[in-house]
Amino acid sequence: MEIRKRRHAARAGIALLLVMLFFTFFSSTINYFLTPKITMTLARQGMILAGQEEYVSGIIIPQNAIINGSCVYVVTQKETFLGTELRIELRPISIWAKSNGQVAVEEGSIENEYIATSWDRPLKDGQRVLLPYD
Repeated sequence: MEIRKRRHAARAGIALLLVMLFFTFFSSTINYFLTPKITMTLARQGMILAGQEEYVSGIIIPQNAIINGSCVYVVTQKETFLGTELRIELRPISIWAKSNGQVAVEEGSIENEYIATSWDRPLKDGQRVLLPYD
């Protein structure tokens, strides 16, 4: 009976060790596949043609970055004990004009900030994200 208990404890210990080794070696790979990937662009000052000869000046971003008609995901950096993480923050914007896949938004609202332009799955405000091949 005592030998069975020892064998069972040894098997359980080996199984636990194997699980720990698996997660030690593959945790970064697992984390990569579970974390949403985004592409981003810098929102900067510019002009777009809004009419026949009417130019609109403002912060120019791609139209595909607009969410629910009046918001964008701004990419922020957060320092953690593991290093720097990228997170997204949902921010409202005021759209002035749209033209040829570009949007002019109110100046100062997101100027010189990185805006998420595409993502591989639904995102939530404050969620950690990665750049492809990061």
